[in-house]
Amino acid sequence: MVCDALAEGARSLVTPQRDGGSDSNLYQPTVVVDARPEMALCQQASFAPLMAVLPFSTLDDALSMDGQCPYALGSSIFTGSPARGARLASRLGAGSVAINDVILPTVHPATPFGGRGESGWGVTQGAEGLLEMTVPQVVSLRGGKMRPHYGTAVGKSPLSPERLRGLLEWGHGATMRQRFRGLWRLGRGR
Repeated sequence: MVCDALAEGARSLVTPQRDGGSDSNLYQPTVVVDARPEMALCQQASFAPLMAVLPFSTLDDALSMDGQCPYALGSSIFTGSPARGARLASRLGAGSVAINDVILPTVHPATPFGGRGESGWGVTQGAEGLLEMTVPQVVSLRGGKMRPHYGTAVGKSPLSPERLRGLLEWGHGATMRQRFRGLWRLGRGR
C-alpha cells in the first residue's frame, strides 16, 4: 500500500523497509504525506505502524475525506481549542475520538471501545461491552391454574377489564404502592 501510494504521488517521511531482525514481519513506522482518500492506503486496514496525512483546504473537505473511508475505529484531533475539537468530534464517523491525545479513550476499562463502519464487530470494555456479550431472557413463573388474563384475551373471563388490571397490578406491581392499588381495584368489583 505504501509503495502504491508513493507511485501515485504521495511522499514518505521514512523510507519504508522491513526490520532486518529475527522477525521478517516487522515493519518500520512510516508516515505517508500528500495521500489521497482514494488510495489503498486510506481504503484498507493495514494494522501496521502506518499513518497517512491527507492535505485539505477547508474543514468540510476534511470531513468529506473522513466519510470516504469505510473504516472508523478511532480518530484524534489536535487543537488549541478543545471546545472546537469537541464540536468537530461529533461530526466524525469514528467510534472513538481523542482530543489532544491519541489512545486515552481505549486504555480505561470503563470506556466503551468499538468502531463504526467496517471497523470491528461490536463494543468491548465498559458497561456497553459487557452488555454486548449478553443475551437477555425473560422467564415468568406463575403458580396455580387460574389464568384470568388469558381468559379475558380470548373472551372467556368473568373479570371486567378494571378487575383484570387490578389483578395484574397486584401480582406484578414494581412497588408496594402499585400492588396495593391493584388489590384495591380488584376488590372494587367493577
